[in-house]
Amino acid sequence: MQMAIYSTNPNPPFCGMTSFVLDLSPIVTLTRAEFQKLCAANPDMKLERSASGELIVMSPTGGETGNRNSELTAEVVVWNKQSQLGKTFDSSTGFALPQGGDRCPDVAWIPLVKWEALTPEERRSFLPLCPDFVIELLSSSDIAVYRSMEYMGCRGQCPLRGGFTPTPRTSLR
Repeated sequence: MQMAIYSTNPNPPFCGMTSFVLDLSPIVTLTRAEFQKLCAANPDMKLERSASGELIVMSPTGGETGNRNSELTAEVVVWNKQSQLGKTFDSSTGFALPQGGDRCPDVAWIPLVKWEALTPEERRSFLPLCPDFVIELLSSSDIAVYRSMEYMGCRGQCPLRGGFTPTPRTSLR
């Protein structure tokens, strides 16, 4: 048996800016329940799971990306506090998507009606839904993973989504 491990960044600039996709199918099928146990056993790791069961290991971001991500999150939080239309989530929130993947978008938002429809147990776990609004801040290690994000294929369930690589001219307003 052979386990495939590959980096989504062919030329990682340095340690701490790489993601790896592990195809575990030759030895195991990683179910959603097993993935959630794996995440609970490794709380310091940023892990995602594709709809096909691949394990995606994301390293921490660099300072510039982390700062831009917090600014994006703050913008959505401020807008949501003013509008009081829903709930916002940061990159540490897992979404158990309908197609089978478990993803953690950089910024996500759902309307209040979706939040209120969740049971207390569902609210404490990976949210079993597709966010209505998603932002992915693309770093060199995210681009290939971003293209395959299952929430991009939620077919009408995620009407507002986007990803961008900020430049010095990029404005958050």
